[in-house]
Amino acid sequence: MGVKETVKEMEEKTGSALASKPIWVFWLVYTGISGILFGIFYAVSALLVVRWWVPVLVILVIGVVWGSFAFTRSTRREEAGK
Repeated sequence: MGVKETVKEMEEKTGSALASKPIWVFWLVYTGISGILFGIFYAVSALLVVRWWVPVLVILVIGVVWGSFAFTRSTRREEAGK
């Protein structure tokens, strides 16, 4: 796959959010998203170090959320199949 084909495919899939915006808008969005992600990962790493039981709770919450999404998807597939 060439560079032009890759660019075209990326434009089709993700190009509408910042299309035809000035470059400073892109940099503001990039800086904001980077700051938010840094804050989230910093908070998570700080929480995981504070107590031994926090990682256990995090794993349990992730399991509950993941299981809920999987159950919802399987229920929708069963309803669509009927």
